[in-house]
Amino acid sequence: MFLNEKVLNNLMKQAYKTDGLVIAQNEDNWVYIAGRFWEAEIKREYIPKQTLANIIALAGELPEPGERFRSDKQGNQYEMEMLMSIDVKPYTMGPLTITNTLQIGTAGTVQRYLQDTDTGMLYLLNEAFISLREGSIDGKHGEYAPSDPFYSKSGVIWQNNICRMTATFRHDEENKKTLEALKGVDLTPSTPEDME
Repeated sequence: MFLNEKVLNNLMKQAYKTDGLVIAQNEDNWVYIAGRFWEAEIKREYIPKQTLANIIALAGELPEPGERFRSDKQGNQYEMEMLMSIDVKPYTMGPLTITNTLQIGTAGTVQRYLQDTDTGMLYLLNEAFISLREGSIDGKHGEYAPSDPFYSKSGVIWQNNICRMTATFRHDEENKKTLEALKGVDLTPSTPEDME
């Protein structure tokens, strides 16, 4: 799967310790996993054994098809009539280019700029989410590379035939001025052809 297993495990642990790790399995056997600012879903048969073991180590179980729960130190709280999968409909704009430009916040959080090359608009995304999408592709089992990122007002999506992930853009007043000032400045990575 294109998700980086080590980064995914770290994000799952962080979610478990804070707001709770959401885990669901829909009727089509996609497993949905979510934290506060991210969500992923993977076809059940393609979940790597270690990732499945990490989920079970935190939650103690995998929900049955049609079930969803929030898992934290207090246990698993079943949730009814909540999302069981990623809604891909809002992610229609793009694609975005992942730039090489980073911003480090006062608390040391590393954010990366993503840019819509058609509009010049810039968006900030936590570097952990960029790293999350840098796993390996299992071509032997029919997996293909993820799409370029598409986006909505609130975040970005990467997907392929076995996996999807979304992440929320950084939205705050502190960064709003910087994003406005840089709007239209080309931050896309240079290619060797650009240097000629």
